[in-house]
Amino acid sequence: MGERGPGTLDAGSPRDVAVQLLKFLGLTGLEAELYLLLLEKGPMSAPEISDHLVKHRPQIHVALTRLSSKGYSRSWAAGLRSIGLLIHSCC
Repeated sequence: MGERGPGTLDAGSPRDVAVQLLKFLGLTGLEAELYLLLLEKGPMSAPEISDHLVKHRPQIHVALTRLSSKGYSRSWAAGLRSIGLLIHSCC
């Protein structure tokens, strides 16, 4: 007992499980955290994201670029540059 098969999720907070699921879908840990932050807070600027995740801005910009290339986020101008999520409808 206690053995886990491949693809099983570790118990934890709902956020931890969400991060694990996003990583299973091909996102890195930072991309997953960034995605969840934008989902929770809505559009934010890169400096705001950097402050929330306590990461250097260049790391945030790289992660945002990867999320965008994977189709998960989009940036647009509204005063300051803001980054938001691109939510796809499945049906």
